Amino acid sequence: MSVATENGNKYVLTFIDDYSRMCWVYLLKNKLQVFDVFKKNHLMIQNETQRNVGILRTNNDGEYTSHSFEQYLKDNGIKHHTTIPYNPQHNGVAERMNRTFLNMVRSMMFFKNVKLMFWGEVVLCATYNRNRCPSSVININLLMKFGIIVFLLFNILESLVLYAMH
Repeated sequence: MSVATENGNKYVLTFIDDYSRMCWVYLLKNKLQVFDVFKKNHLMIQNETQRNVGILRTNNDGEYTSHSFEQYLKDNGIKHHTTIPYNPQHNGVAERMNRTFLNMVRSMMFFKNVKLMFWGEVVLCATYNRNRCPSSVININLLMKFGIIVFLLFNILESLVLYAMH
């Protein structure tokens, strides 16, 4: 993204399970964080599912082909499939999911008139909702509400006591 989030994030890293189409999305400040985030995601998947990742399918960018990344994959028995450079058609599942997320984010930001600097939070909200809608039968109670108005209630007596303590 050309506009950084409030926390300085400029990149989105997406992991997609080929079987269930479950998505994990991470916001990154730079591409050097990809390896560390992958290791954390890999451990989380192992702990939650008691299964190992079999294949990692990526584009041919440098953040996925470093020696340390390749060594980690080899040590953990993960096959690494890379696509041909500049041919996103070979990674169709990821490209389609990215397009779906981008469409969701654009529409959510447009209809709620959200500032561009909040795109990261909107991506996370879209991911949350997408992961709970794997089929056409949707339980609307599971979805995260986006763009609702929130009022902060502040107890005046409490603030006077806190002010008096200083």
